[in-house]
Amino acid sequence: MRIGQSESPPNVGLLEREPQLGTIEQLARAAADGEGTLLAIVGGPGEGKSALLEEACRLAAGTGMAVRRARGSELERGFALGAARQLLEPAVRALDARERAELMSGAAALAASALDIDADAPPERSFATLHGLYWLLIGLAERRPLLLALDDAHWADPGTLGWLSYVARRIEGLPLMVVVATRPPGPEMGELRELLADPRLERLQVEALGRDAVAALAARSLGGVPQERFAAELHRVTGGNPFAVHELLGELRRVGAAPTEEAVAELGTRAPERLRQDVLRRLDRLGEPALDTARALAILGDGAPTRLIAALGGLDMESAAHALDALAG
Repeated sequence: MRIGQSESPPNVGLLEREPQLGTIEQLARAAADGEGTLLAIVGGPGEGKSALLEEACRLAAGTGMAVRRARGSELERGFALGAARQLLEPAVRALDARERAELMSGAAALAASALDIDADAPPERSFATLHGLYWLLIGLAERRPLLLALDDAHWADPGTLGWLSYVARRIEGLPLMVVVATRPPGPEMGELRELLADPRLERLQVEALGRDAVAALAARSLGGVPQERFAAELHRVTGGNPFAVHELLGELRRVGAAPTEEAVAELGTRAPERLRQDVLRRLDRLGEPALDTARALAILGDGAPTRLIAALGGLDMESAAHALDALAG
């Protein structure tokens, strides 16, 4: 069985990802042999970052590595070292009292407050805490080669990202692999940009799917080879985004559509519920001016001048400009 294939239908994010999968497998084997590795999977929303991260976890587990996972969250960004706790705390708490005491001895004892283990002080981002978490990580990796997988790193708390940068500078010679999946960092994400700029880091860029891959997904989902015009329009309206392709095909499958020219009109009018809710959730977070601007854009179309967008949205020019920047982000 080739990498990326399984007995169950493959994740849509793994099509056209053979080079990335080969790199992930190579790095996982190197980490299992004691060559510490750092990997970032970078791409836009819905482009398959999580699918590649999941594959990294599977490949690492296949080499005998322990896998610890965490996911960044907008709601938890304010919790100091929250994602680090997700990664390490379950492994520590799974040990019996003797093993835990042995693991948390020496410099690793400095991590106790960050994990709320035998400590009353709240977690903090200090050099002592980062140093203690690093030595705790070494202790875990010495017990068994280890993969740390952080999804949605662009939403992770700054303390965890700073700690991963600390680890990255000291990862050589450790049976450890650190993998983060993230969107490209914005200007305000200093800790993430620092982590991604580390010279030891291997960066895998995830792009939208090509037309052939989208056509293959349509054939798998709807049955039968899609007609050329249907495949072209499906690729156009989704932009090749794996999440959008998957959701739109699911909606077409639900209504019994076939991948023919007769169904082309359906592609531009169907709004899958999950995709619609995801877009609305993102818009809601941006506030009312962005919602007004989005409504204006929906009417005026791409390329409309800001003054018309502002007039139709009932906004002043400055508010409309800020809203446009937020929507682009």
